[in-house]
Amino acid sequence: MATTPHQSTIDIAEPGREVERAAEIFVRGERAEFPPQATASLRMAVELTMIVVPGCTRHQAERAVTEEFLTRVRQKLADADDAAEVISRARERLDEEFAVRS
Repeated sequence: MATTPHQSTIDIAEPGREVERAAEIFVRGERAEFPPQATASLRMAVELTMIVVPGCTRHQAERAVTEEFLTRVRQKLADADDAAEVISRARERLDEEFAVRS
C-alpha cells in the first residue's frame, strides 16, 4: 500500500513572517532587553520551519531562524549608532536560547 506524503496546511512563508514579527518586536522594544514576545515568535518560526522543510532538524531550523532574525535586525538598525552593540547582545541572548553555535 502506497502512502502519500503529509500535506501541510501551513503556508511556507509563515516561518519568515514569524521571524519578521520577532525582529519588529525586538527593534521597537527596549533593546537592552530581549522581549519574550520576540523569543516566542522565534520559537514558533523554528517549529514551522521543521514542518515546512522536509528532513529539517531542530538544530538546522534554529540556526536558520536565528541567522535570518539577525539579518533582519541588522537591516532595520542599519543607521543606528549602537547597531553593532545591539546585534552582539542579541546574538548572545540567542546563543542562550538556541544551541546554534555547537
